[in-house]
Amino acid sequence: MTTYLKSVLSLLLLLTIIVSSLDAQYSDIKTRDITMLFKNNKELWVKKYIGTLDKTHPISLGMATNGKEWRGILRYEQSGIQFTVEGKKDKDLISFSELDSEGRASGHLMLSDSEDGLMGSWKSLDGSRSHDIAFVEYPTSKNPTLCPDSFTEYYSGKIVDTPSQLTIIRELGEFVKAELIYGKEVIELNPSCLNETCIVFSDTLDVEELPYTVLRFKYSDNSLGLVATGKKGDKGLATLELDGKLAYQCQNYLDYKQIKSILYPKTGSKFDSYIEEMVDAYMKTSKVQVAEDNIPDERLIKHFGAWIDIHYYDAHLISGMLYYSLDGGEDMSQTFTYHIKDEKVVEIKDVIDIDKLSKEIIPSYLAKEREEKQNFQDQAVQDWYNKQSYDLITLSEGGLKFSTAYNTLIGSQSFTIPYSEIKDEMKKSYRKRLMK
Repeated sequence: MTTYLKSVLSLLLLLTIIVSSLDAQYSDIKTRDITMLFKNNKELWVKKYIGTLDKTHPISLGMATNGKEWRGILRYEQSGIQFTVEGKKDKDLISFSELDSEGRASGHLMLSDSEDGLMGSWKSLDGSRSHDIAFVEYPTSKNPTLCPDSFTEYYSGKIVDTPSQLTIIRELGEFVKAELIYGKEVIELNPSCLNETCIVFSDTLDVEELPYTVLRFKYSDNSLGLVATGKKGDKGLATLELDGKLAYQCQNYLDYKQIKSILYPKTGSKFDSYIEEMVDAYMKTSKVQVAEDNIPDERLIKHFGAWIDIHYYDAHLISGMLYYSLDGGEDMSQTFTYHIKDEKVVEIKDVIDIDKLSKEIIPSYLAKEREEKQNFQDQAVQDWYNKQSYDLITLSEGGLKFSTAYNTLIGSQSFTIPYSEIKDEMKKSYRKRLMK
């Protein structure tokens, strides 16, 4: 068994121990207690770990640095005894002196810093005793939060015995779109007010079967109750069931060398883990080694960002672009199309015969697109654009979308071929849904 494999197995064992007994064995080391170890505690990086001594005894570590000094608190959980630690970092090796309440050294810690956590040893002052130490990052160091009031919801049911669907899109509390499909009628609804329990649409609905001037949708767990107001007063019309919901999760993560800011779409399906795996795979292959800053009191920060443009979403399908940006690294764009109900990745060729489109209609649209975009003022941007191939293909609300990679000055350029022009080349199972 190789040393590397032993390290991996040790870490897996540590994770198993921690996950099975986290609540029972560990108590949080307060961030304030850590920062109070510094005279100037305004510009500090703080990180917390939990782990084991000799794979058996639970221990916790909270540490901070200002770029020059490294200090923290080490707690032995079973006894409740804790020590302060002080030391330094040389590349990925952290060396700490363990200090008792009187400031006297009682031992030394040597810890190797890696993506998986901290691994190393504790030794007595005379070197006669030694214990293995392994830490993983304390789970609360990463702080995913739902972005406030940003979502897309689909509701469906029958209104006056007519199949209907309601789409609501809201971003940061503001309505972007509210649309009711009532049979074959598509009705754009303009929200006039919003409160915790209902949404009020004030448009007059010009549909013979719906002579109402106001519709109220009252939320319950997974449905909306529809109440209409007309000349004869209120009337309960229907209950529309929730078909699907797309929310967004903001994840921000800070460590000594980088800031990661990621915006994840969340559907409550296996798509969520699929998109996270895509981001993780990019991060592992696009690392930038950050040189140690020669100025002791400052540190280099590298910023990693990932964001997602959703071009198409309903209760069954989701498609869009994933953009990555890393300081000092290569920006990248990646497409995805996923069948939420079937829990599988969908290739564009499974939706439409792309080879047939490539013979005539795609070249025609592409030629027109390039002709219209030959007047960028910045020559460097023009040179970049002329090299783009529009080979990033996604589904969108309006048709099949062809995009370039992302450019920090002009974004991603794109053109769309309406589904109505290519419906004969679309697979029957997708044609009806995309052209609804």
